[in-house]
Amino acid sequence: MKKMKSGFKRELARKGASVLISALVVSSTTLTITVAALMFSDNLLRIQLDVSEFEQARNVLMTLADMIEDVSANPLSAHYVRFNVRTSRPCFMDDYSTISVTVEGLPEPVVQGKSGVIKVEGGPYVGTVEKKVLLGEDRLIVGDISEPLAALFEEQNEGARLWLDYLRVRVTSLGCFYYYDAGNGLRGYLNAVRIAYVNLTVGKTIGTGPVDIVARSVSTRLSTVIIQNNNVTVRVTVDGDRTEEITLAGLETAESGGVSYPVVGTILQVLVSEVEVISE
Repeated sequence: MKKMKSGFKRELARKGASVLISALVVSSTTLTITVAALMFSDNLLRIQLDVSEFEQARNVLMTLADMIEDVSANPLSAHYVRFNVRTSRPCFMDDYSTISVTVEGLPEPVVQGKSGVIKVEGGPYVGTVEKKVLLGEDRLIVGDISEPLAALFEEQNEGARLWLDYLRVRVTSLGCFYYYDAGNGLRGYLNAVRIAYVNLTVGKTIGTGPVDIVARSVSTRLSTVIIQNNNVTVRVTVDGDRTEEITLAGLETAESGGVSYPVVGTILQVLVSEVEVISE
């Protein structure tokens, strides 16, 4: 009888130990699943936040490009846009690229200098395509007055990256008109061509927390020169190794009152607007 009781107790002890071990296994498994789920949720949240911030940066740079175009056409004006920075890294780089604009027949460049660029690097969880143009054209010369002088690129280069620059000029024909200069004794019909360029410079910047990016017009310079040719060839070179060229064919004759007059050359206008970008 005593042996039966002791055997029964051992059986109960084994069953109790089995229940305890099962409970521990279930608890540890549940804890592991819970921790894994929390880590997954945290990573998913980080991805969503990084992607949302990169989309915000894209919209901010689109707005900034419009602002720069606007203030370049309105001397002494300024606008700003706010950018909330968490994991993105805005970089304002002054004098990043060189640009030279020459006109055939003139001994010196009509535009020569260095231009800044604005770059935003996305967070570690953001990816994008190899390269695409979000605004403007990947060209050095634009011809339509409605085309922006800005170009905004999105690319994958050691992480997702946005890139805004103004490394191009707008070359447009303004028509033909009668010109009279009593001082130089010059009179006659001239074609008119305008070259417009926005010189982007970078002032004081900060790069963390909520950032107000300010674009302000610093100066606007308009110079004119008359060339003895009805065709104007403009060449733009960036960083010494990328070149584009365009030739505008002007009128050879102009009619007034039923009489045809010869066009004696071209008056060239060069409009340079300096815009400074700062963050505060």
